[in-house]
Amino acid sequence: MNNSNNKTSYGVKKLLMVILIASIVSPTFAFADNDKFERKGENRNNSQKSVQMAQKSEKKELKNEVKSIKREIKEVKKEIKKIEIKEVKSFKKDDDHDDDNYKKYRLATTTATTTPIQTAKKTNYFLCKTDTGWNVVPFEGVKNKNSNNALGKYCMKLPHGFTKKFYGKTATSTPDIVAPVISGITVSGMTTTSAIVAWATDEIANGNIYISTSTPMNLASSTTLGSVTFSTAHSFSITGLTANTTYYYVVKSADSAGNTATSSEQSFVTPAVADTVAPVISAVSASGVTSSLATVSWTTNEVANGNVYVSTSTPVNLATATTLGTTTLSLAHSFSLSSLTASTTYYYVVKSADSAGNTATSSEQSFTTPAVTDTTAPVISSIITSPVASTTATVSWNTNELATGKLWYGTSTPLTLYMQNTTPSLAHLFNLIGLTASATYNLLLESVDGASNTATSTASLTTTN
Repeated sequence: MNNSNNKTSYGVKKLLMVILIASIVSPTFAFADNDKFERKGENRNNSQKSVQMAQKSEKKELKNEVKSIKREIKEVKKEIKKIEIKEVKSFKKDDDHDDDNYKKYRLATTTATTTPIQTAKKTNYFLCKTDTGWNVVPFEGVKNKNSNNALGKYCMKLPHGFTKKFYGKTATSTPDIVAPVISGITVSGMTTTSAIVAWATDEIANGNIYISTSTPMNLASSTTLGSVTFSTAHSFSITGLTANTTYYYVVKSADSAGNTATSSEQSFVTPAVADTVAPVISAVSASGVTSSLATVSWTTNEVANGNVYVSTSTPVNLATATTLGTTTLSLAHSFSLSSLTASTTYYYVVKSADSAGNTATSSEQSFTTPAVTDTTAPVISSIITSPVASTTATVSWNTNELATGKLWYGTSTPLTLYMQNTTPSLAHLFNLIGLTASATYNLLLESVDGASNTATSTASLTTTN
């Protein structure tokens, strides 16, 4: 048992000696004066004479540091003697170390600050090889290693008894100078007045979004939304937007070290306000109506298409009615109806739909076509003249349609005597009296139909002795 303790104590001593010797040859130690080495770097850029003077000064300073380190060695030796055997045993059993008590762990820290080593009771101390040399780094609440392994530096955990040795000291960690990487920028949940902008960062960071209707954007005057909460997922709900408008935006994220990433300018367009109102139909009329033609027209209060449904039955069945229509959007609508039947009543309904599909339908309307216009005169036929006696005679004729009859007669022109029948008829008969015996009379027959179309014909007769 004593043998084991002695070996442990010897191992701890050997470890401490290695640490102290490493500090002598290291470019910088945890407690080295960084200002001196910065001055060295500046002196090397000076003239040859200055370089030689700097080298002498460095040698002198190194000698002083060696003396100081030797004093540290003496103090460490005294400290080793004070370490209790039970603490060494506990340390050896600790799963933070292998059999040689030198198990290495990867250092992960992203904070570019100088951290006081004097911290809480549960702080463990690690001797770490970093870009600046060997440093003693405290990790509060960490037993074995940091799980991030971001910097890839190696560390050795120091025994618990060395905590007091580093009270009031400082240790420098590697600065974080890398900005977060912004990716996955998306716009979702878009309405006429709102949208959600989201993105991701490869490390925890805050988030800000700048919004404008102008491009290129001026971040100083843009509307800004932001959060100080650190996260890898960022999402902002933007409200109060205007419908059918293009919005430009830029997102920014900064990590805890103040490194900031800014995205390129993005954009989205809000949809137009949904149209749910149908057009208003007005001024429905039928004009230019003839026995076979008519024109139906109307207007709408917004551009829309047009359809007219025509039927001789009422109510109009839109599924079976004759239909005329157009897909052209307009405020004024007019359709010419042809091949109509004379003296017939037609019923019709008009419809119009706007670009959003909202449809308006008129009430049922009607018009009546007139009869066919008669432009043909009656045809006079079967003219018969018959002298009855020396002073009397009869004259008759027929027409192919109902018409009136009128007979002009005389022995010389112009004919001044006449007889007429105003009742429309197909057969026309006139009895002449008071004639002169043995005289020849000239006759003019006239018939007029209901459309005032007039037909005439001539004849003659001679009375007896």
